[in-house]
Amino acid sequence: MIILGESTIIIFKGQSQYDVLRHFADDLGDGFLQYGYNVEFIDLLNSDWDKKLTDVLNGQKNILFFLGMNGVGVDVKSGQTSLYDYLDIPFVAYFVDDPLHQYPRILPNVKNIIYAFIDREHIEFVNQYMNVKNTKAFIPHGCKPMNINTPDMGERDIDVLVPGSFSHPEAIRSEWDKLGAIASGLLNNIAEEVYANRSKPLMDSAKYVLERNHIELDLSNTKLFNLLAKVDLYVRSRMRNELVSSLTDYNVLLCGNGWENGSFAENIKISKAIPFEEIPQLMSRSKIVLTVLPLFLYGAHERVFTAMSAGSVALVNKNNYFEEHFVNGNELVYFDSQNENLHTIVGDLLRNPEKMNAISTAGIQKAKLDHQWSNRAGEILKTYFIHKSVN
Repeated sequence: MIILGESTIIIFKGQSQYDVLRHFADDLGDGFLQYGYNVEFIDLLNSDWDKKLTDVLNGQKNILFFLGMNGVGVDVKSGQTSLYDYLDIPFVAYFVDDPLHQYPRILPNVKNIIYAFIDREHIEFVNQYMNVKNTKAFIPHGCKPMNINTPDMGERDIDVLVPGSFSHPEAIRSEWDKLGAIASGLLNNIAEEVYANRSKPLMDSAKYVLERNHIELDLSNTKLFNLLAKVDLYVRSRMRNELVSSLTDYNVLLCGNGWENGSFAENIKISKAIPFEEIPQLMSRSKIVLTVLPLFLYGAHERVFTAMSAGSVALVNKNNYFEEHFVNGNELVYFDSQNENLHTIVGDLLRNPEKMNAISTAGIQKAKLDHQWSNRAGEILKTYFIHKSVN
């Protein structure tokens, strides 16, 4: 890795649920520091952020690049011109959610920009439906180093922990029911097609349903993006609802906003949302941490790597990324959410603590070696140097 003396990376921070993206920004910053770079944070929630930014720009001679999680800060300008084009310093927009939900921050008027996506399929989406020609990279989530005890499975009091938010799928469906019978019927058909074919890109399923109804639409329009984003949320929530509901007989804890809107068996307990920084400690009390991924076809999520680091058995619905980078049953466990019985998988694990301890040990090492935010910082730096050399 090339190190430029006294080079500085400027990271913007904004608002997000549970402050997750603020923590991600901090952890990435720590990663850049490990590579020998200075890091400055500009907190857009502070009223004087623009003064802080001006002071940093005036005081730093060698700024390497700017960065914003989910593109926060991408719209900063110098007069009528993008700040990053004006300064000829690239902005790295690191999208840690599906661009279908974040498209307003994918701005065609910013030329000197690098897009990073946590799912390889997201690159295909912006290429095909948003005509993005800028530098792009696939860089999945990471996790931060753990400084907590990772007890043996016999000392953990939670069988299955499910962290994350939940919305009742029928509440989401009711939002498009307001559009009238024809539009809502079409979206219902798309939702069912997406749910039945979760290993396909959502846009492919939407296109198939439209063609089946002898309708041709320009799929590259933001109103359709908004509607399909609701379909995406519906499928995510329906998957979570059905998989969690199958976990009868075990000591299950749901932790996050919205679970109180579901209806679950008595063995499934609901905790109020807790601060993001306290989740690893809760994971260290859990034998299994279940992550029900969004429609990520080739990507990963921070919760999987954090669960591994906490010594839990990370249990996740499989995709091509996990199949390519992990041995199932070695460092983690992945399952086919459409063709495998989650209740049986969990039961088999809980009856075999020796196997779970072995997975725990291997998972800790794998996460520490390959899936820290410092690893992702290195990948961002590599992408930057490639971008700089050809632009």
